[in-house]
Amino acid sequence: MVDPAMMTASMTDSRHFSIEQANASLPLVGSIVSDLVELSRAMVSRRELLSQVKEQRAEGEQSIYDEELQDVEDCLKSDAERLKSYVEELADLGVHVRSMSEGVVGFPAMLKHRQVYLSWKLGELSVEHWHGQDEGFEARRPLELGPQNR
Repeated sequence: MVDPAMMTASMTDSRHFSIEQANASLPLVGSIVSDLVELSRAMVSRRELLSQVKEQRAEGEQSIYDEELQDVEDCLKSDAERLKSYVEELADLGVHVRSMSEGVVGFPAMLKHRQVYLSWKLGELSVEHWHGQDEGFEARRPLELGPQNR
């Protein structure tokens, strides 16, 4: 699986999003994230199935399905490149992938003079949470939408 942490810029190299900018980008970001999640989950399933098939074969045993297994492995390599391109597309927009399988992304932002991520998960209608730069999804807190943030 591609590690998104290795493929995105650090917070200091990123642009900062306002809540409004993050929400305005959700139609495009959501579409990419949806594709990312679907492909990521399909790849996990295919890898598990491929691994099980290979484990059931005796060491060095030839199979009439070797060619098909190689085709699946080649498809997985191609899918990994496509997955990487989705992550890069999001990174080009300034969005950091936090979880491919769950569809969680972070929008770098400044909140009360602190670098944070505005946190969004596939299926949510808008960006309504944030977490610290070194924290994960489980540390999300609701945004306090006062007059200065609306």
